[in-house]
Amino acid sequence: MQTPNYFQDIADFHAAMPLPLLGLTGQALVDRLQKLNELVDEELLAEFMPAYANYCRDPSLEHLVTLIDAICDSIYVVGATQIAIRNDCLNWELERRSIRIDVILYAASNVYQEVFYPDIPQPEDTYCTNLCDHLWSYGTYLIGEDRFNACWREVHSSNMRKADGPVVNGKKMKPPGWVGPDLKSIIEGEKHGR
Repeated sequence: MQTPNYFQDIADFHAAMPLPLLGLTGQALVDRLQKLNELVDEELLAEFMPAYANYCRDPSLEHLVTLIDAICDSIYVVGATQIAIRNDCLNWELERRSIRIDVILYAASNVYQEVFYPDIPQPEDTYCTNLCDHLWSYGTYLIGEDRFNACWREVHSSNMRKADGPVVNGKKMKPPGWVGPDLKSIIEGEKHGR
């Protein structure tokens, strides 16, 4: 199974919703990055870190499913932020000075220090740049490359089904009747063919 291009999937999601990432300037870019800051905080600190801690304490299927879902969701928001920031190479320093993407750096540094590199200090500019790759690698480590790729595709498909939902405070909400991703079946092998 070929590894998905998660940056393309993320860009496709934001284009379909529409929640633009590219071509934003001025206050529109600042507003979008501030919303992405909130989403990174929510996904990395409020969902991924507790899911990671729970799985470390009890590596049950239930905790694994929650952790894989949190990894995919975290890749979505960190990747979206990276796309928006890297849209214009000059924006990185500009945005850091003007809106201070402290939440992303704080969240990413916590993940780096507690999960990936507990004893190795990392330069600040590597947090966002490499975090998606590290999260992806961690997901493939936990359940294997093919199953993690299938989980990503399931989460992406589920996210794309949000197209008919409203946007509330800069976040795409689930439409009536929306069904979330079935990651448990993939992880157990039922939807994966094993």
